[in-house]
Amino acid sequence: MQQDTIQRLEGGRRTRGVARSKPPFVSIITVVYNGGGALRSTLESAFVQAYKDYELIIIDGASTDDTIQNLVAFDDQIDYWVSEPDRGIYDAMNKGIKAATGEWIYFLNSGDSFVSQNVLMQAAEVLKQSNAEILAGYVRVLSKGKVTGRFPLNISKTNSARQLFQSRFCHQALFVRKQSYDNIGGFDLRFPTFADFFACYQIVNKFGRFDHAPIEIANFDLGGVSSDYRKSARLYRERERIFQDVGEGKSPHAYFLGLCRAYAYQYKHAILKNL
Repeated sequence: MQQDTIQRLEGGRRTRGVARSKPPFVSIITVVYNGGGALRSTLESAFVQAYKDYELIIIDGASTDDTIQNLVAFDDQIDYWVSEPDRGIYDAMNKGIKAATGEWIYFLNSGDSFVSQNVLMQAAEVLKQSNAEILAGYVRVLSKGKVTGRFPLNISKTNSARQLFQSRFCHQALFVRKQSYDNIGGFDLRFPTFADFFACYQIVNKFGRFDHAPIEIANFDLGGVSSDYRKSARLYRERERIFQDVGEGKSPHAYFLGLCRAYAYQYKHAILKNL
């Protein structure tokens, strides 16, 4: 583990000169900030994978809890980790892409976990036959520890951006070629919540379609900022900016009605919470 004058810590096998004989097939990238025990369970779900042709990269946003201690404890099992300040989750994910050396990238963020130890093996069998830029599987949606659904819903290669968004086309369900992320310049920090969707739609729209496989990949905890009813109006505005950016903007009248629905959703949940 090394430290320099800008409060930057790094570690993992790569920093000790432990080189691979060939680039890994898959790069698993985990971004975290004050992950605590959630990070440990996420990492352990990667360590037990039966398929071993992967690298594990951790990008930490200068955590102040026991995250660093967990990274040090698993130093021999992590290819590379770094802890330093960042500008948010997508800035951290961009750092992960830059550090990755695999052909395919998968983001398994702190709090998420692989469904089983065979996930990477199942995915690799499909990826090795695919000519697409993205492979879409499924995530199991958890709420308070219980499975409540599965994303994405009803996706096809002909979906519009709006249809893909409404299906919950999320990065936890996707394997993406590193070259594709590089080609679009990574995640656009103009979109603090939905930059993952914007990036993947850009790839689908500009560089090729995606393949879909009936593989359950990860357990996804429905507790992030995109699921926070208190931010529903702001999130609605952000997603509409994305649709406008890709040429699927709606009329001002439709935008106003949608915004009203977002505020109504926020008000309804605030009332229910206080009952």
